[in-house]
Amino acid sequence: MANLNGNPNATLTLAIRQLELTDPAHPNTWNPQLQTLINNDAVLDRRVRALEGDSSLLARVAALEAINAGSRLTALEGLNAGTRLTTLEGAQSVLTGRVSSLESTVVPLDGRVTALENWRTGIDDGSGKVPWTAISGKPAQFPPAAHTHPTSEVTGLDTALNNLSTQISDHQSATDPHPQYLNQARGDARYTRTQASAAPAAVTPGASPFTYTNSDPNPAALIVQGGTVGKLEYSRDGTTFYDLGVTAGLIYLASGDRLRITYTAAPTLTTIPL
Repeated sequence: MANLNGNPNATLTLAIRQLELTDPAHPNTWNPQLQTLINNDAVLDRRVRALEGDSSLLARVAALEAINAGSRLTALEGLNAGTRLTTLEGAQSVLTGRVSSLESTVVPLDGRVTALENWRTGIDDGSGKVPWTAISGKPAQFPPAAHTHPTSEVTGLDTALNNLSTQISDHQSATDPHPQYLNQARGDARYTRTQASAAPAAVTPGASPFTYTNSDPNPAALIVQGGTVGKLEYSRDGTTFYDLGVTAGLIYLASGDRLRITYTAAPTLTTIPL
């Protein structure tokens, strides 16, 4: 009777076909299944032998156990564990300091939280609104009675008023037509003489109508008297003239102002520097 022999070079098979009730009861049905199982045994046997080599597997395990594990452990223990431990202890000290610092910060924070809670408790009447009695610095009644406040109670008001006063003074000085003889820095239209030592001088009138122009940079007054004068007219620009309604008198002229004199007999003219 022939045997089924295992093939050590076959492929390891992890599954074989399950026999069914409908399979014929014949060696051709069973032998292929048995051959696969025997081949698996042969393959596994080959692999075990390859691992064992010339010696048995037990001998190899003994050789591995013979390695000087104790010496290796001693070498590992010989690493500078002391220095590393000192480093770790230093880090622990730093962490301890940080924890202490955080704790010292938490203490005042805890006090502030308590103060806020006490304040909330003092003003909370359960309505969700701040009661009138909890407001400090409030007027005696509401709406407040009519009252006044000094400027010192309004932050920055005195400084703003002083600056405004200066700006007004500067504006008046800039717009006044005669800044050269302002009597005060605030430009309040009170003037002082700028040519007190200058003497009056006679002016010879030309043909009628004669126009006198104050060409001095300072103001002057012109006295018109005598003669037969029909009209005195004032002009700022030399084009538009205004009838003064008089025929004699002392006429004030700023620098560049003009006085036109219409006459049939020449009057006496005298200029007075101011």
